[in-house]
Amino acid sequence: MFGPALETFRVNKSSLVIVVLFGLLPALYLFGQEDPFNLEALGIVALFMTPFAAAVTWLSSVQLTFHEEGIAYRSLLGSKQMRWDQIEKFYYSSVKQSVNFIPIGTYYTFKLIDSTGQKIKFGNRFERLADLGTKLIEHTYQPLLTRLADKFDSGVELDFGSIRVSREKGIKVKKTFRWKEYPWDQVSEYAINDGQVYIWPAGKKYVNGSSLAEVPNAFVLMGLLDMIFQPEGEKQ
Repeated sequence: MFGPALETFRVNKSSLVIVVLFGLLPALYLFGQEDPFNLEALGIVALFMTPFAAAVTWLSSVQLTFHEEGIAYRSLLGSKQMRWDQIEKFYYSSVKQSVNFIPIGTYYTFKLIDSTGQKIKFGNRFERLADLGTKLIEHTYQPLLTRLADKFDSGVELDFGSIRVSREKGIKVKKTFRWKEYPWDQVSEYAINDGQVYIWPAGKKYVNGSSLAEVPNAFVLMGLLDMIFQPEGEKQ
């Protein structure tokens, strides 16, 4: 069991309103009936509205709670808990959406996988998504960085999905049909920007990279590269 909750996130009101509105649509069937209140018509409407009512009930029960020790996901269908120090992979994705070039918002998805293979995945149905994403980065960052930095120092090649990092060989970026390798002295810059993880080869005008969604622990990767290229004694 975890200790007291630090903060709790629930399903946003927009998601609930959308489900409610769709759930009310079957009621329009009644307006086409000579006797809209006959038992047969009411039964048909109730049958079609039931799944939406169940969805609203479920969504209202969903909550994500941050604790000092870890994170807990709860709903009417069950619950899951993960300790921060047992999380192996954290996937973070934020994609800006638009209609006819008019921005309409950002679509977020998050996925956590722990050492037992247990998964917690969620996205835009939660409230305050930018804040939620920031909290997840903050809580997962240091335990993962410490663990992966130790593996890197021991010579293990680290797997960040479509990007791999090796103390001996440098960085590998997955292309369509192959891996492109860059020794450490051929890496100029690196960054996360607009939902992409970028690697700039030294002396080249092009940039290599991957979608943020394809790079687990992407923010930890940036921290590890900072440690490699900016040792503590050289940081300003």
